[in-house]
Amino acid sequence: MIRTFVAVYIVAIPGLIGAAPPPKTPAKKTEKELIVGVWKRIETTQQDSTDLFLWFDAKGGMKVNRKLDGTGWGYAAKYEIKGKDLPYESTDPKFAQKETLKILKLDETEFEYADPAGIREKYKRTKEEPGKSD
Repeated sequence: MIRTFVAVYIVAIPGLIGAAPPPKTPAKKTEKELIVGVWKRIETTQQDSTDLFLWFDAKGGMKVNRKLDGTGWGYAAKYEIKGKDLPYESTDPKFAQKETLKILKLDETEFEYADPAGIREKYKRTKEEPGKSD
């Protein structure tokens, strides 16, 4: 019996020592990290079917534009995230806009919010980079 135990021990222990540790689970991204990128509107509760793109950078800069390449109508803004609130304010003197959006959903691929007037909009993260498409 002791020989069997020793034999199992000799065979099993080296296998355990050489085993790789389990992979680490990636840390969950915060809303501040998730928002960074380019988003394209896919749904809105208002009667506006035109394209709309939002750009968020990690330093609190935001751009809103009708075209992915940034030409045409649009404005620059600054933003921050406070819990589920996303207050932003235009930095363009020709376009005054200031409000706080309520984040309803934010993950790697989707972003949804409601504005103070009750308008809800959904966005999908776009893989395209500004200037690569019209």
